[in-house]
Amino acid sequence: MDGLGKKIRELRERHGWTLQELGRRTGFSPSFLSQLERGQCSISITSLDRIAKELGVQIGYFFPHGRTNWRIITRREERQPMRVEGSLLSFEWLAGDFQGRTLDAFLVRMKPGEIQDGTYRHDGEEFGYILEGRLTVWVDGREEELGPGDVLHFPSTLPHAWENRTDRDVVSIWITTQRFT
Repeated sequence: MDGLGKKIRELRERHGWTLQELGRRTGFSPSFLSQLERGQCSISITSLDRIAKELGVQIGYFFPHGRTNWRIITRREERQPMRVEGSLLSFEWLAGDFQGRTLDAFLVRMKPGEIQDGTYRHDGEEFGYILEGRLTVWVDGREEELGPGDVLHFPSTLPHAWENRTDRDVVSIWITTQRFT
């Protein structure tokens, strides 16, 4: 994702925050945030969402897709794959863009061997629909393997993680809610 670190730094500085202050607010170390701002490490979508919320933007702010302030239809040819630096995950933004939106939706491609870098909890809900491949998920300590047509829907406050243990891509649709406190 081009310019991710630059965008985070610009927003942080606009708030007048040091790396230490952003770290205190997000739970990430100042050294990790510094590396992220310099493009020297990768970040998961869940972690990027936590930073986005603290900086007062929705996660879509970081994705280069030429969106407007009001968009309810996205044509197939308008969607562009995006990658988080250092990740094997590829995302296509599916959600509209309008004031008051509470859902984010992505088409996600996960390469063989990809694993979420940690177990996460956050406000809201997550919904996943597996289109292709087999995905191993952990939710609240329970491990399950999902295949095409399987659905996962849970409160995001439960600890969760996932992994592609196969030699094929996993293609899925993920929908999450944005909850700001």
